[in-house]
Amino acid sequence: MIPVSVTDSKGQPVRGLQATDFSIKEEGRPQEIAQIGDPEEVPLSIALLIDVSGSTNTRFDFEKGGGGTFSQTSVEAG
Repeated sequence: MIPVSVTDSKGQPVRGLQATDFSIKEEGRPQEIAQIGDPEEVPLSIALLIDVSGSTNTRFDFEKGGGGTFSQTSVEAG
């Protein structure tokens, strides 16, 4: 699996591309593209890191709240 994003000169996604619009080589040899997946169904992994060092003690509640809001918003959007 090779994740790919294609955008135009204005940064907008290019839609409707087919396997024949791409070519892939591995060690100089052309490879077959078996299929192109639906971008809405691509697996996604997200890691949320929170700084818990002493320098963030006064902002730790803010960090926890932001992380919770982000994860809740991500679940609702998905």
